[in-house]
Amino acid sequence: MTDKRSVVTTLRHNLRRKMRMRLTGDENKSVRDEARMKLKNPNVIRVIDMASFCNGVFGIVLTQYMMLRHAEWFWAYYAVVIISLLIIRYFMYSKNKMQYFLIDFCYFVQATHLYEAAFPSPTLFTINFLFANGPLAFAIIAWRNSLVFHSLDKVTSVYIHVLPLCLSYCDRWARGKGLATPDAVTFLMATGLYLVWQTLYLLVTEVKDKKKFDTDKDLTSSLRWLAQKGHNIPSAVFARRVLVATGLMGKDEPFRAESLKTKMIMVLSQLIFTVACMLWAFIIYHSEALHIISSLLILGCSVWNGAQYYFEVFAGNYQYRITRAPREADDSQSASQPSTPEEDGLSRSSSSTTEE
Repeated sequence: MTDKRSVVTTLRHNLRRKMRMRLTGDENKSVRDEARMKLKNPNVIRVIDMASFCNGVFGIVLTQYMMLRHAEWFWAYYAVVIISLLIIRYFMYSKNKMQYFLIDFCYFVQATHLYEAAFPSPTLFTINFLFANGPLAFAIIAWRNSLVFHSLDKVTSVYIHVLPLCLSYCDRWARGKGLATPDAVTFLMATGLYLVWQTLYLLVTEVKDKKKFDTDKDLTSSLRWLAQKGHNIPSAVFARRVLVATGLMGKDEPFRAESLKTKMIMVLSQLIFTVACMLWAFIIYHSEALHIISSLLILGCSVWNGAQYYFEVFAGNYQYRITRAPREADDSQSASQPSTPEEDGLSRSSSSTTEE
C-alpha cells in the first residue's frame, strides 16, 4: 500500500513539473505565481482595465436602450443583470471577508423587487417605489457611489442603487403599475417592512454570528466599515457633527463598532434617513416630471463622484500600478526561494479590492 501511494505521489509531482515547465518555462515556478506576475504586467493591466471599461459603458447603453425601447421588459433585464452581479459579488466579498455587506438594506430591496417582478402586487410595487427612489437612491450620495466604468465593484454598487430606480420608472410610467393614490397606511407598511429587515439584520450580526465578529476582527460589516472610515463619508461626518452639537457624543469621541452606543446611533440614524428619503419618494410618486428630475440628479451625483475618482485617485494609483508595482514584484520574486510541490500545494493567497 505504501509503494502504491509512493508511485501515485511521484506521478503527481512529475505531472506538476511538466505542467509548470509547459506553462511557465520553469518546473520550480508555480502556475499561481506566474499568473500573479502576468496580472501585474503593465500591458495586461491596460487590457483588463480597457475591457472592463468597455463592459461598463456598454452596460449603460444597454440599460438606456431597454428603458427607451422595451420598458415593458425592463423587469426581465433587471432580474438577469442584478442576479448575475450579486452572484459575482458574493464570491468576491466572501473571499475578502466582506460577505456581511450582502445583508444590508440595499440587497434586501433587490429581493423585494425580484419577488414583486415574479408575483406582481400594486401595494408591494408602491412600497418598492418608496424604497428605490428614497433610501436606495440617496444612498448614492450618502455612500459616495461612483460610476467608474473600469471597476466591476464600483459599477455593481451603482447598479444596485440605480437599477431599482430605473425599474420603478418603467413600471410606474410605462406600465401604469402601483396604487393610484397611496396613503399613510402604505407609508407605514413600507416603514414596517424596513423595520423587519433591521430586526433580522441585528439578529444575524448581534445574536447568531456575534461570536464570529468577536473572534475575527477582519470580518467586515457596514457598521464596522462606517466606524473605521466614517470620516470619509459625508453622511457619517454630518451625523457626528449633529451628535456632538447635541451633546450625545464627545468632541474627540470616536465611533466604535463594538460599543452599544455606536450601534444604537447607527440604527436610529439609518431609520431617520430611510423615513426622510421615503417622504421625498412619496412626493415624486405622483409626478413623472419630478421623478425624472430626481433620477437625473441622483445619477449626476454618481457620475460626478466617478469623475472625482478618475482625476483625484485613479490617475495616481494607475501610474503606480504600471511603474512601481511590477518592479517591486520582480524584486520580491527574485528574493524568494522556489517552492517545492508540497509547499505549493499548501500555499494560499488573498487580495483585497475594497472600494468606496
